Amino acid sequence: MKVLKFGGTSMGSVESLVLIAKIIKENLDNSVQMIIACSAMSGVTNNLIEIGHLAENNNEESAIDLYNNIKNRHFETAEALGIKSEFEKQTTHLFQDLQNLIRGISLIREFSERSNAYLQSFGERFSTRLLTAYLNKLNINARQFDSGFIKTQGINFTVDEIDWEKTIDETNKILSQSIEKNEIPIVTGFFGTNKQGVISLIGRGGSDLTGAVLTVCMGWKTLEIWTDVDGFLTADPRIVKNARIIDEIGFQEASELCFFGAKVLHPKTIRPVIDLDGEVWIKNTFNANNPGTRIKRKAEENKYAVISISSKKSAWYLWIYSLHRKTENRYFQTCLFWLNNKIFPSI
Repeated sequence: MKVLKFGGTSMGSVESLVLIAKIIKENLDNSVQMIIACSAMSGVTNNLIEIGHLAENNNEESAIDLYNNIKNRHFETAEALGIKSEFEKQTTHLFQDLQNLIRGISLIREFSERSNAYLQSFGERFSTRLLTAYLNKLNINARQFDSGFIKTQGINFTVDEIDWEKTIDETNKILSQSIEKNEIPIVTGFFGTNKQGVISLIGRGGSDLTGAVLTVCMGWKTLEIWTDVDGFLTADPRIVKNARIIDEIGFQEASELCFFGAKVLHPKTIRPVIDLDGEVWIKNTFNANNPGTRIKRKAEENKYAVISISSKKSAWYLWIYSLHRKTENRYFQTCLFWLNNKIFPSI
């Protein structure tokens, strides 16, 4: 039993959607119970935000042009996958709603936070219907869900907080019924609904958080985040050519590496899983045979003195993190000397 979350690059093309279906099929063949959480296709959320600003500034023509680009991209993908008719049936009302929203923003020349949240939600609503239709074409019993059962506290429309008590109750009630029917739920990431039933975003990177929420609410222990990298690396491969994948890392170490430059994920989005002693895997959709990186509350002892080296170019400092807190200072001195002479000149 596990939740698989697929990011924007994984959802972003015909080829990547075929790979996702293969990953899901392999899990299904191994009798793994799954829930799938999805981001929008890569670049779509940024395009939607741009549409809102164009409409607000009375540039409706450009906004509609960008809307048509989004629509065409999805339909071209659907046609290539052989699901154009089904996708059209599932999304005609959504594209009409989006077009009406653009018109409304343009008329009143106001792009409020509420409108912004609603506008951005369309990316995930399109992508999940695309994937669901393709899986069903492959005779994989999938069902699409908008994530309205993830309840938020109504603090902010664009970065809201989870109402955990209500979310656990609603998520269990809705998704358990689907799983009992041997369906694979395909769930929109990134948003929930507040007390008034209005869409509220749970922040950029919210699709990772959606994956964590689903994992916790179902009482499961494993979240897999499928992206376009093999996992956490010992260094930036653009700088250190022989950087290797970190097989296992503790949550504290992962958080500090992210803070100091690693862009694999935002640690707060997976924290709910870690807090309940679950585990999070970072895996590569485009290299699925690679085992990836496993994130636990506390990693096992490691033979390497230094786990990873991370840098922030603008700050001119480096963070070297050791898994073994008792490592002698000479290791750090050696690393710093090497970095100052080998890395800094190339940054």
